Amino acid sequence: MRILITATDKTTTLDGIPCRLWQGVTERGHPCDVFVLRIGSRDLHAQEELEQALRQMPPPSEVALKNIVEEP
Repeated sequence: MRILITATDKTTTLDGIPCRLWQGVTERGHPCDVFVLRIGSRDLHAQEELEQALRQMPPPSEVALKNIVEEP
């Protein structure tokens, strides 16, 4: 399965660990939420570009996991 994801400015805590909420859509068009703890690249040059892009994102804001998970 493939998922196209976009970062949001929201974070939550899963199992006591803070993570950022990303909104996604599967290759069949189904929306989904993705909770990202860490992100990295196996390639050093790509990692530098990834870190630069992540620094340009808006800072996360706190949200309640209950509100995300319990949406219909």
